[in-house]
Amino acid sequence: MNLRRLVVIVLVLGVVSIGAYLYLTTPRYTNEEYHAGDLLITDVYEITDTKLTIDGSILVKGEGKLIAKNSMLKFNQESNSQYRIEVGDWGSDESPELYLENTIIDTNGKWMYVSYAGATKVTIIDCDNGNIPWHSAGSNVDITLKNTDIDLTSSDNVTIRAENCKLFFEFVLKNCNGTYALPKGKVDELDFVLCVLKTALALEA
Repeated sequence: MNLRRLVVIVLVLGVVSIGAYLYLTTPRYTNEEYHAGDLLITDVYEITDTKLTIDGSILVKGEGKLIAKNSMLKFNQESNSQYRIEVGDWGSDESPELYLENTIIDTNGKWMYVSYAGATKVTIIDCDNGNIPWHSAGSNVDITLKNTDIDLTSSDNVTIRAENCKLFFEFVLKNCNGTYALPKGKVDELDFVLCVLKTALALEA
């Protein structure tokens, strides 16, 4: 076997191996859906094993619930922050919900925000989307995280429960002063309550 033939065989095997790897590691879903424009959810909207492609934002309002399991939310953004996920409203007593389990938020490589407000309830399980999108929470939001890596800005009466997570937190402190101690390095448990006038921000991990 001459050298040229050997090189060709090696290249072909390399291309086949890469193709097989991409095929095996690329998520595939039983269902595919498309939505043009903003998706307003005021009732129960549930998807399972679905790739939902959307040219717009997702807005969960009132008593609406977005439940996504083993799915992908793909936002066709052409620029940073073109679209967003917005759950709840500031100052509202309504309690919309967001439940994500083993679900990918694909922002087309662009920056995007996910915001929670009011009495929103958020549950995110087995989701690793890095720091895109960036999550923010305020008012009386209740967040439960498990096996999830996210970045989050938090303020007001937000409660966060985290189990086996890698988290980056940014706290917004208003109308308060004092010295607050956080552990240095890895800890098995952390309970942190920060009182700000008549409100409290609590973190349980």
